[in-house]
Amino acid sequence: MDVAPNQILSVAAALIPFLEHDDANRALMGSNMQRQSVP
Repeated sequence: MDVAPNQILSVAAALIPFLEHDDANRALMGSNMQRQSVP
């Protein structure tokens, strides 16, 4: 689901604070957990 055509991240990934400074594997796990919790 994209909100805008120029949006790079999903809504779940956008909820992770300081995403550009996190480890990629931890960010992926966090995004997957957020995707499960956000309806």
